[in-house]
Amino acid sequence: MKPFIDRGPSQSAREAMAEAGQSGEEEKFKLVVEAEAALSKAAGRGSGELVGSGGEAIEAVLSQVEGPVLLPDQGIWAGTPKTCKKLGTPFQYFKTTLGLIDPETLGGAIDAAAAKTVFITSLAGYMAEQDVKAVSEVCKSRGAVLVVDASPTIGGWKPGEYGRADIVLGSAREPKLLNLPGGGFITSDDQGFMELMRGVNHCTPDPVVCAGISGALRDAGDTFSGLIRVSDKLKSRLSAGVIHKDQRGVSVGVLCGGPKTLAKMARQMGLVTETGRSLLSTCPRYDRFLEPGVVVELKKLDPDFVSSVELEQISSVLSELGMSLSDYAEGQKSDE
Repeated sequence: MKPFIDRGPSQSAREAMAEAGQSGEEEKFKLVVEAEAALSKAAGRGSGELVGSGGEAIEAVLSQVEGPVLLPDQGIWAGTPKTCKKLGTPFQYFKTTLGLIDPETLGGAIDAAAAKTVFITSLAGYMAEQDVKAVSEVCKSRGAVLVVDASPTIGGWKPGEYGRADIVLGSAREPKLLNLPGGGFITSDDQGFMELMRGVNHCTPDPVVCAGISGALRDAGDTFSGLIRVSDKLKSRLSAGVIHKDQRGVSVGVLCGGPKTLAKMARQMGLVTETGRSLLSTCPRYDRFLEPGVVVELKKLDPDFVSSVELEQISSVLSELGMSLSDYAEGQKSDE
């Protein structure tokens, strides 16, 4: 089995970065401004600020919002609760279904915690789209600020899909959707808040990366659609254990027994990329889901090079290794 082809920066991103490398200082400043404008437009927000990384964006925002902050009990970046602890920002978890948010449950959690801020990610563990519009209405009705990490969807979603979210932020770094060497962003309609963000000490990405952001956003819709397509096709080939099977995502989660052993064997059987990265993540894992299983990280791959042949290879390996719901029931104790 040949290694799977890694997804690199998109063609428009590569071309923009190559051109930016030849730019003078005045032109490089314009590249930063253009990238901020492009990100604001993609998020449907009035103002944007570039920072060095997604983690930097999250820390900057969490340093300024009011607590308690509500976080999903699984399915978001594991660094988010760690950042809350670092900042001394009080936070609580609210219950989800393997990362997928029920707006009614969230409403009850906001009331119970008297939460001032809710922080979510647009895709639950990269596996399922959140109904951000419905979530934003729940937050607005209770006076809670909604912060959305749009790293998996920026440029792939239409701006309106972020609903009435107060802050849309994220990372441009690979293997997120924009898939670049670095970069993070913060966007909002609240100009006062954005002034605070500009006052927070942070790094600005290299202008070449900024050019790449503008270029990647031009291709993000096609990339996102391609990843959704291959994820849906893989789900249809797996007989059992697929979570969020009817939801759109860019990776595929499967419940199974012995996930660590399975992932090791799958790697030996060829489920790796050209650069040697495993296609499988193992769970329980906070930033995916908290049950024994694996996630097929299709977001690492170039969807233009994932044909029915590659999908059959992935599904065959998983089937050969005995993935089924009965394995899950019997194997729950195997990785404890």
